[in-house]
Amino acid sequence: MLSRFCARYLRSILWLDAFTCLGFGLACLVFAAPISALTDVPARWLVGGGAICLLAAMLIVFAVTRREISPPLVMTISAINLIWALASFLCVALGWIEPNMIGKIAVIGQGIIVLAVADAQYLGAKARARLVLA
Repeated sequence: MLSRFCARYLRSILWLDAFTCLGFGLACLVFAAPISALTDVPARWLVGGGAICLLAAMLIVFAVTRREISPPLVMTISAINLIWALASFLCVALGWIEPNMIGKIAVIGQGIIVLAVADAQYLGAKARARLVLA
């Protein structure tokens, strides 16, 4: 029973991550200029981030569509999300980009959300790995 719950939980978190990566990635690629005008985040950063998000979405869809969820693969996805979140905070804190207030709220806000998703993935993968080994 717990094993089934763990698998469902992980699949839900992974699907959420895949869809948000896909949506965010497409939005950044298609609407880079207007988003840049609104946030003062350079369009090239938005395009690059959008491309990374689409690649991440493909990896996540690969992971979630396997019959058995691979805890090491989910840990890798979680680590990628952690790196993304930290990079989001650092790019604002270290002045790599200089967004306006809307941009700062957007960059830091999505970083916080990605950090929460990374944590949920890590905890789910860790629990799943324990069940697989038991």
